[in-house]
Amino acid sequence: MDADLRRKIEETWKIIQTRLPATEFNYDFWINNTPRRSTYPACRSIIAVREIEPTKEKEMIYAIQQAYYLKAMNPSDSNILEKLAGSLGIRGAIFSKTFYSDATAIQLLEEIKQCRSMGVHSFPSLVLKTDNGYWPIPIDYQDENTILEAIFQISN
Repeated sequence: MDADLRRKIEETWKIIQTRLPATEFNYDFWINNTPRRSTYPACRSIIAVREIEPTKEKEMIYAIQQAYYLKAMNPSDSNILEKLAGSLGIRGAIFSKTFYSDATAIQLLEEIKQCRSMGVHSFPSLVLKTDNGYWPIPIDYQDENTILEAIFQISN
């Protein structure tokens, strides 16, 4: 990750904290890690966990978020992802085999393709599916009425 993008993301964290003071970030991430601009490993790990133990998918998502934002752990590192899966009771050898499998790589590409078909190009995103297609919904973390109003406008 180049220095400009690194500064931009760190600045975004500070903006979020200004707007949502209860939100926590561990800025040691930027000191203790070599940030990479790839969420593919984290996404692959979620697909792997879903394949191994579907009931643990949300827990893995949560574990990755906690690791990245609060524990200054790099979710682009496969050893970190294996450790997180292990904390959910998933054996390392099974996780690694599934994580590196062709099936997991293919599934990731299919999910990316699905996102693109819905007009999703950044995350987080919120999309409403109707009979007429997919509609992007603006996300407002401070006022849910913004989201509800957009859904209402599309639905009517």
